[in-house]
Amino acid sequence: MQQVSDSMAETPAPFPVIRATLKNKNRVVRSGSAAVAVLGFWLAFRTGFVELYPMAIALAFAVNLILKAALEVVELVAETLMPR
Repeated sequence: MQQVSDSMAETPAPFPVIRATLKNKNRVVRSGSAAVAVLGFWLAFRTGFVELYPMAIALAFAVNLILKAALEVVELVAETLMPR
């Protein structure tokens, strides 16, 4: 009778997207904030409203804070509920 090796018997880790997001959470936060800032600058350039430049920076800062808080909540839930 053939034995199954340990590597074949192991199942892949559940929730790979959550694990990858938490592993790269600083990159996710920076990318999200940068995307909002670039979108705001592009919108200000295309429409000609100079007031949108400082609004884009403020909105990028707000998105940074919101994403940090949201990822902290996801990390807390992942640590308490997800199997290791």
